[in-house]
Amino acid sequence: MTIPNPDRHWIQIKKASYNTVATITQQLQTTRADHLTCGPRGIATWRLSSSAEIEVLNDEQLTIHGQTIHAEVNHLPAHVYRALVQASPAFTQYPEVDHLYQQIRDGKPDWDTAQFTRSLEEIAQGGRRPDQVPRLVSTPRTYSATWHPQEFFLRVNKAGDWFAALTFTASFQRLSRSIAPVTVGLDLGLNPLTVAYTSLGESHTFSPTDLSHLDQVAGSRLTPAAQKILRHLTYASGREDAEKIIGWLNHHASRVFAERLSHRAMNTNFIQQARNLAIHDHHFSALSQYLYTSRIPFRRVASYSTSQLCACCFEKEGLEVKGELGFTTFTCPRCKTVRCRHENAAHNVMLRGLNLPPRCKKSQAG
Repeated sequence: MTIPNPDRHWIQIKKASYNTVATITQQLQTTRADHLTCGPRGIATWRLSSSAEIEVLNDEQLTIHGQTIHAEVNHLPAHVYRALVQASPAFTQYPEVDHLYQQIRDGKPDWDTAQFTRSLEEIAQGGRRPDQVPRLVSTPRTYSATWHPQEFFLRVNKAGDWFAALTFTASFQRLSRSIAPVTVGLDLGLNPLTVAYTSLGESHTFSPTDLSHLDQVAGSRLTPAAQKILRHLTYASGREDAEKIIGWLNHHASRVFAERLSHRAMNTNFIQQARNLAIHDHHFSALSQYLYTSRIPFRRVASYSTSQLCACCFEKEGLEVKGELGFTTFTCPRCKTVRCRHENAAHNVMLRGLNLPPRCKKSQAG
């Protein structure tokens, strides 16, 4: 069976399962699918037979013909994660985990670190129970999805790392729309998560939810199970923050441009914390997949010097003028513009997407 317009989401498999996955590709009926170019780069890709028995057991485990594979399937966009959980009869999760999630999102001033830590350990000690209600995602109002376990792919890269692709069909139903949708350029980061600059000359900043109250919890002696739950909670919070950007774009944007990202250029903080990893996953893959589903044209542009060059001089006169960067500000020595450095970068991203104006390097220093 071929799924029309499939929405494939790749997740990295844990190293402890690499040997198991390699064995599966050798023993089960698989087909080489090296023509499948979406997702992480690899040297070989296999498609499992449509008769392969795949079950998702929890946020960290699935089975293929009874063989357990460790992978964080909760690292998926909200709508496809919901579809996965609801279509998995064997799915188990920790009860009351959604209440903990609401506590960390609410945070201060009523935060009680000791009480939260006790509740976290009690839930971890109680273990998982059968539950097909997605607990760590809000109910999407505009996106929906259906999981197709018969289209399941495995891929290995040069370094020997393994990935799995889960296939969905996704749909979008628009609830509201700006009277005059605009072109938008995005500067992607951690804090702020994103600054959007529009063709009307307006900017909008998306900031993360403050989770600093969790620092003491993370620094305490948690059991391994409690540590995993805490990582899932903070990842879910980062995902929810990032997906607010999608909601804004669906209402306001007619087309979107963003920087072409590379893992080498990204700050290591992007992958050191679960919240930041969620933002990383959004910037690299979920953003484009969401906009594809909602049929908003999206393209990435060159990211060089977007923060350092004055967008005002470039837009008005086609000049590439290097400015001075403060912690949060950009100052142009030529036109004397002082503005948020992230707004300036988003403005440059939009201009590059529109190819306006024709580039001419008349000035480098102003």
